[in-house]
Amino acid sequence: MNCDTVPTTDPNNDGALPPEVRALLGVYALHTRVRVAIEDLSQNDGLTDQARHLLVQLDKPRRLGDLARITNSLPSSVTALADLLESKGLAQRHRDERDRRAFLLSLTPYGIDLRSKMLQQASELFQTVTGLNDAQTRTFAELSDIVRKTIYDTTFQETSKC
Repeated sequence: MNCDTVPTTDPNNDGALPPEVRALLGVYALHTRVRVAIEDLSQNDGLTDQARHLLVQLDKPRRLGDLARITNSLPSSVTALADLLESKGLAQRHRDERDRRAFLLSLTPYGIDLRSKMLQQASELFQTVTGLNDAQTRTFAELSDIVRKTIYDTTFQETSKC
C-alpha cells in the first residue's frame, strides 16, 4: 500500500459535516482500503475484478443475459468474462433445458471451491477493515442492500428508456 491510496481525512474532525457527506467519506475509505487488500490477495490468479464479481454471482447456474443484468454489464462483456472463467477451468456453459436456445453458465467444482474461498476471504477482509461486530455488519449489509437496490432500480429505469 502506498500513501496515494490511503485516505488522510481524520473522521474525528468530520463532526460538522452533514451525515450524507460523512457516509460518502466512509464508503470511499472502505472502497479504497478494500481495493488495495483485494489486489494484495489476488495478484496472480489471472482474473479481473469483473470476472471475480461474476464468479460471486454464480451461486447457481445463470443465463448470460441474466448475469449481464445482475452485474450491470453489456452482454458482450459477460460473454468475454464467461470465456475467461471457462479458460481458467472455473465455469462451463451448457444449454438451458427449459429453453434450448439459451446457455447457462455454471461453476465447475474448481470454480465452486474458488468462489467459497473468495467469499470467506471477503468476509474476513471486511471484518478486519471495518472493525464492525456481527450486528453492525448485518445492519451495514441491510443498508447497503437498500442502496444497491435503489441504484439498480434507478439505473435500470434510465437505461430502459433508451
